[in-house]
Amino acid sequence: MSVCLALAWIFLAGLWTSVGAQDPITWEVQRFDGWYNNLMEHRWGSKGSRLQRLVPASYADGVYQPLGEPHLPNPRAVSNIAMRGPAGQASMRNRTVLGVFFGYHVLSDLVSVERPGCPAEFLNIRIPPGDPVFDPQQRGDVVLPFQRSRWDPGTGQSPSNPRDLTNDVTGWLDGSAIYGSSHSWSDALRSFSGGRLASGGDPAFPRGAQQPLLMWTAPDPATGQRGPAGLYAFGAERGNREPFLQALGLLWFRYHNLCARRLAARHPRWGDEQLFQHARKRVIATYQNIAMYEWLPSFLRQTPPKYAGYRPFLDPSISPEFLVASEQFLSTMVPPGVYMRNASCHFREVHNGNSSVSRAFRVCNSFWNRKHPSLKKAEDVVELLLGMASQIAEREDHVVVEDVRDFWPGPLKFSRTDHLASCLQRGRDLGLPSYAKAREAVGLPPITSWQDINPSLFRSNGTVLEATAALYNQDLSRLELLPGGLLESHGDPGPLFSTIILDQFVRLRDGDRYWFENTRNGLFSEEEIAEIRNTSLRDILVAVANMKPSTLQPNAFFWHAGDPCPQPNQLSTEGLPACAPLVIRDYFKGSGFGFGITIGTLCCFPLVSLLSAWIVARLRRRNFKKLQGQDRQSIMSEKLVDGVEAVEWQGRKEPCRPVLVHLQPGQIRVVDGRFSVLRTIQLRPPQQVNLILSSNLGRRALLLKIPKEYDLVSWDVPHGIVLLPGSPEEKSRLMFRMYDFDGNGLISKDEFIRMLRSFIEISNNCLSKAQLAEVVESMFRESGFQDKEELTWEDFHFMLRDHDSELRFTQLCVRGVEVPEVIKDLCRRASYISQEKICPSPRVSARCSRRNAESELTPKRLQCPTDTDPPQEIRRRFGKKVTSFQPLLFTEAHREKFQRSRRHQTVQQFKRFIENYRRHIGCVAVFYAIAGGLFLERAYYYAFAAHHKGITDTTRVGIILSRGTAASISFMFSYILLTMCRNLITFLRETFLNRYVPFDAAVDFHRLIASTAVVLTVLHTAGHVVNVYLFSISPLSVLSCLFPGFFHDDGSEFPQKYYWWFFQTVPGLTGVVLLLVLAIMYVFASHHFRRRSFRGFWLTHHLYILLYVLVLDIDQADAGTLPQDSSQKVREALTCELSRAEFAESLGLKPQDMFVESMFSLADKDGNGYLSFREFLDILVVFMKVNCQQFAVLLFNLEEERHVLMENLRAALKESGLSSQEWEMREQELMRAAVTREQRSHLLETFFRHLFSQ
Repeated sequence: MSVCLALAWIFLAGLWTSVGAQDPITWEVQRFDGWYNNLMEHRWGSKGSRLQRLVPASYADGVYQPLGEPHLPNPRAVSNIAMRGPAGQASMRNRTVLGVFFGYHVLSDLVSVERPGCPAEFLNIRIPPGDPVFDPQQRGDVVLPFQRSRWDPGTGQSPSNPRDLTNDVTGWLDGSAIYGSSHSWSDALRSFSGGRLASGGDPAFPRGAQQPLLMWTAPDPATGQRGPAGLYAFGAERGNREPFLQALGLLWFRYHNLCARRLAARHPRWGDEQLFQHARKRVIATYQNIAMYEWLPSFLRQTPPKYAGYRPFLDPSISPEFLVASEQFLSTMVPPGVYMRNASCHFREVHNGNSSVSRAFRVCNSFWNRKHPSLKKAEDVVELLLGMASQIAEREDHVVVEDVRDFWPGPLKFSRTDHLASCLQRGRDLGLPSYAKAREAVGLPPITSWQDINPSLFRSNGTVLEATAALYNQDLSRLELLPGGLLESHGDPGPLFSTIILDQFVRLRDGDRYWFENTRNGLFSEEEIAEIRNTSLRDILVAVANMKPSTLQPNAFFWHAGDPCPQPNQLSTEGLPACAPLVIRDYFKGSGFGFGITIGTLCCFPLVSLLSAWIVARLRRRNFKKLQGQDRQSIMSEKLVDGVEAVEWQGRKEPCRPVLVHLQPGQIRVVDGRFSVLRTIQLRPPQQVNLILSSNLGRRALLLKIPKEYDLVSWDVPHGIVLLPGSPEEKSRLMFRMYDFDGNGLISKDEFIRMLRSFIEISNNCLSKAQLAEVVESMFRESGFQDKEELTWEDFHFMLRDHDSELRFTQLCVRGVEVPEVIKDLCRRASYISQEKICPSPRVSARCSRRNAESELTPKRLQCPTDTDPPQEIRRRFGKKVTSFQPLLFTEAHREKFQRSRRHQTVQQFKRFIENYRRHIGCVAVFYAIAGGLFLERAYYYAFAAHHKGITDTTRVGIILSRGTAASISFMFSYILLTMCRNLITFLRETFLNRYVPFDAAVDFHRLIASTAVVLTVLHTAGHVVNVYLFSISPLSVLSCLFPGFFHDDGSEFPQKYYWWFFQTVPGLTGVVLLLVLAIMYVFASHHFRRRSFRGFWLTHHLYILLYVLVLDIDQADAGTLPQDSSQKVREALTCELSRAEFAESLGLKPQDMFVESMFSLADKDGNGYLSFREFLDILVVFMKVNCQQFAVLLFNLEEERHVLMENLRAALKESGLSSQEWEMREQELMRAAVTREQRSHLLETFFRHLFSQ
């Protein structure tokens, strides 16, 4: 215990030494995700929070259905009429292009709603016929896809709770476009060295966007390039949309690293975390100052009110009205091209990707451009920023250039779309109010006539207002916010847009606890605040580019006369490269042939299995022929000596087959009519053979019954022919041969006694041995053979003839005149022998008729006498002792009138069928009712109740068919095993359930289930083929909703090819193997092949084990397709941060407890006021029940600042009892390790390994 306390003290002392070596972070570090900015409303402004409406939502149903045609005009028609106009008109206020794209950068820092929602919902834009850009062929069926944005799932349930969209970034002006909107995002951008952001091969550029979970990687609409190559990792998801927005991201990236280097030079003892947080704090403050006090006044021509301090009760949440107002007004100022210039005011030419040269960048051909040839070096980026600072933007009015209006990067299959039409649809998706209601909500006077919207526009171009009014049927109350706000703009944003934008920025500033001017948050001193207030964007450019201040005008957002480097002329579309036209992408292009080959291959599985079965049958037949050629002579000799003629009974409806049975030592060999060995039956344990001797129509039959084999029947045909209609001499001669056991041609007195005893037993008479001996002595004496001990045939014949009356009691008729009593009794017996076709001899054709068989058995048809008594006996059961009393069976026959009508006979047959098979019919009906119910339940669910998943909208027929049949197949493949549980069936057959369930028909029911299951399997496969095709042509935004565990929507749009679904997913590959297994099992289980090779059937049927393993595997895989991505949740957990209150809550304590304060201070190594997941795990070590040695090892593995505590650790580890070899090994591992921060993931894995090993 003392050693443990010593180790704990060493740990605390080491931490104190480590912290004392650096300046602690004395302020509360702002979270990356926006949480806990407001201490009362923790969620305000956080990532994923709702947009806060200024005006109540306007939906068609009051909940979530957007307004549309015919209540509102077509969005493309509004764009063509209200926003079309010529390019090349300069800004009335001389605003620069740099200010336009800086505004886009600020907007990306505040709000993002472009990510599609789940399940996928579409508001496609119908294109009017003959549109010159999207429907030049006048087809009239062109639609631009538009997918609705992500919404809060807790909204959209009722009119009192309409749908609200969520913000994918933080709603604060906190530099999330620079550092990301989460801790994990920030870590992905950091280098963890010197407090800098990570750079690529060139220190002036950040690392590439190789992490697919961060950056949006949409394809280039001009060239079709895809993938993350050539894109950079920024804090803004869409920071690579244009080179101009990209240049601003590079500017802030360099500025942060510049601040970090300055701080490191000033404070050499600071660690990476301190340098990063100080640099981040300064960059965010500078960003806030430029956006609020430099850009916003230039944008609105209004100065925001003076900062009066933090207002915690003010809700700063972003409003959807602000999103539309700011974004659409910025779009009116985007030029068709952008200049580049150097510090000496030389406007350089731009080298395009197609080896052409132009005087400026063409905006429409620059979207999502990768590795532009004119932006390879850091100087190129600076020249682009300088060019934007000298170029005048487009006029602030309702006109939008064609680069934005007609050639904006399109979603899904379309490479281009109408940005204005899409924004109109976005407004309807947001449920924005009308123009009139929005003015009323912000306190502006109402507009009563169309010309009052913009009197200047009405005077200069009144046709625009008139055409717009015609679109809205002259109803001003139906005019939407977006076109109304643009139409009132003239030189500056109109009153409505200006009011909305200014109100939003003021609320953001006053409601932000981390605003740089708030002196209560401890971020900056008064001197630092004043220094920040004096920093402009020009200062940032000068510092980053290391150029003279005279290169730029004082305010980079305006260019006035006399400022340096005027633009050559106002850019228009003339002289610029033409925009790349619309391209409709075909996701299935090039896959049709391969898809068809794959489906054909799947369909060939049964054929391949059938070919394999045929080959097996041919090989077996060839082996039989080979064996037959070797053993033909021996078989022929065996046939002549020992062969017994018999017939093989193959089934109720199958023809019999004549065979020869050879009795050999220890085995029975069965040979067909061509002397080919059918099978060999081994007479050794555990083989069971049942011999049953019975009578049928006067014929003696010996049944040889072997489990899992066909039954063999030997008919005593010659003996029956002789004993029934033969002459007395023939009868006596036959009997003489039968009872001449030793074959010496004589019958001894003992053999004669045995003969009489067998006859007496058959006739149910009873004589003792002494009485029987007296009868035999009297017969010998009366025949004159008292001196003979053996009789010849003549003696035997004369004795039987002379004593015919005495032998009557044995039921033996020797004279051949009367019908023996045994035959009378046979006709009176109740026979249960099947009346099937029987072939008595191998010489008779295998497909013989009953009439032919009887005609061969008897020379003339044997008729039972008509004077026989009513039935009084029942055939003795095999193995049962016959008692003296036998019950009499009486049946009363009811004669019905014979109906010759075919319909009546059919009805009678049906009635008898129902009576005979009522149990079978009931069980089959219940089984199929359950299977059908499962199918209908799943089909109904996916057809009508699964809209929240969205898969029904993608593949309705395929998912209904595949999921419905899957439920039924799962039930059938589970139940089919019960039909083969023989011990269970034998047990249940003896219970009362046998009255209701025909257990004897289990095998037939097994075949019925298998036949039904294979039909459903084919339908199930067809459904999945449809699904694969539809998934192969569905965009990534849809697939990421359906399968969040497999897909992440990063804007690349293109789905996986068909072969990925078939062969590179667990369900797909498992399904293919299942089809192959089923094809093999079903083909080899067919009746034809079972007759050819029962062993092949038996072996392939053991694949059912693999079948069920695959079924369970595919069920587990299917269960993981639709739920949310667990790996994403794990990533969020690993990157979360805990405040002191959350830390106390996790321990079940209060935040003000001294223990919580002490432990929190101990665990918060970086002093930022929050515990990372790793820091939280560190503190868990204290509560673990470990010994001193384990604690020392954990301490060693978790320590980051190892150079500070090296000696203390060495001493502690030696005290813990570790051997010198173990210490040296760990020390070598420690010395081989790289920088501690770069080994964070390795240390975390080490911690988990030790943590879970306890």
